[in-house]
Amino acid sequence: MARYFGHYNESMVPRAHLESLGYHPYAYGYPWETVVKSDFTEKTTKLYVHGRQSYEMSYVMPDQKTVYSTDDGTNCVFTMFKATTEKDIKEGTNWCMKMTQTCADGADAIDFTANVTWIEMPTPKHSEVAAAIKTTTFSDLFDYEACTGSDFAETCATAGFKTVNIGEGCECLKAKAGKEKLAAVFEKRRYAAYLGCTAEFRKWEGFTYDSATKKAYTAISSVEYGMEDNKDKRDYGSPNHIRIAKEKCGCVMEFDIDDNMKATQARMLTCGKASSDANPATAGNFKDSCDTGAIANPDNVATIPGARQVLLDSPRAATSS
Repeated sequence: MARYFGHYNESMVPRAHLESLGYHPYAYGYPWETVVKSDFTEKTTKLYVHGRQSYEMSYVMPDQKTVYSTDDGTNCVFTMFKATTEKDIKEGTNWCMKMTQTCADGADAIDFTANVTWIEMPTPKHSEVAAAIKTTTFSDLFDYEACTGSDFAETCATAGFKTVNIGEGCECLKAKAGKEKLAAVFEKRRYAAYLGCTAEFRKWEGFTYDSATKKAYTAISSVEYGMEDNKDKRDYGSPNHIRIAKEKCGCVMEFDIDDNMKATQARMLTCGKASSDANPATAGNFKDSCDTGAIANPDNVATIPGARQVLLDSPRAATSS
């Protein structure tokens, strides 16, 4: 943000100087809600209580209380927000998803299936977050120590610490007493992993729901890294919930949704298919790394009400299924 506002040459100076200019790390990474009135005036609210992550198309369910949010990154999480009051998504409670894989270890991505459970996250009030943004640092939220052991067997040496991995390797963390709510908002991925939720997904992009079938759909642009079985540093110190084969051309996942608007089961609806050098997929004279007869790196999804169709925004192929 410092670069965006013309302080590019100052972006490498000490944090204290950037903060003196108004750039605070915990001020960014929230979803926004804009209410537009009939006269086209608008009011925009930063939804602090939803917490910080790499949001990709939050989706409000028909009950007008439940909000699903995907997380576009590496070792990312899947979260659900339940508003306290219908039609008011400013205050409520966050939940993070834990997946229990039910298909075989190393299965092809298209064969992935899992049971879904939800873990409630400690959630502060909007005003509590707003008041703490400019004064809170990471060390106010967590104690930290280096992981011990090696690779996939890394652990924490000190009782009370837990291993988490949000993409850059193992971390040993212990939440500070009384700071759990702020930690769960300011460091949402880390705290979700700290609670035991699944933080192994890659490039999770968008969510949509079909009320007629009670199915929801979401795009995973590339199945790799933490989703693979003990692939590399992204599984060090993690619970390794997801253990499937790489599919760099991505998949669309389908969820069963119950009457409380909670996802309960997950499976892959369709996946792309990587081309091989021996038998490359082609589009004209252009060699494509993904088979042009399937989807390719889906980026956002939508449904057509009553038509039983899922639309995919795919940068390499325009496909519906």
